[in-house]
Amino acid sequence: MATSEELTKELFSFSNEIHQRIIQSHRAHSAFIGRGKILWLLANNDYVYQNQLANLAKIKPGSLTQILEKMEHEQLIIRKRDHNDKRLIYVRLSNKGKEQFQKNEKYHRDFQEFMTAPLTPAEIDQFVATLTILRKQFNTYIDQHQKEMKNN
Repeated sequence: MATSEELTKELFSFSNEIHQRIIQSHRAHSAFIGRGKILWLLANNDYVYQNQLANLAKIKPGSLTQILEKMEHEQLIIRKRDHNDKRLIYVRLSNKGKEQFQKNEKYHRDFQEFMTAPLTPAEIDQFVATLTILRKQFNTYIDQHQKEMKNN
């Protein structure tokens, strides 16, 4: 039977490996790494102002502007000023952006199906339940640790 130390070591090791390998895979898959979230948000919010998009993406407006400039240069998005208020810029996906979003969605669906193929639905349910418990415990630990740091 595995110990809690072995479980924690495997969990962190697997998490790190997933992160590193996903980055490598995405780079090989698409030149649009880091912009998937923006593509997703625009695909799900057809007409959105740039400042609203920054809030949805939870990034600073200046950082978003840099990302959008690159995406516009690559013809993934269309930015236009509002006719009534020239200070506002709305953003939407171009046809090329919609195509890239569809490619990204297919890639992620294929990845998810491949990763979960050896598991039964019951195993998936149990694994998700276990990760939920671990996430809650992790957050409790971090919260307690931060309170201790403030008190010291």
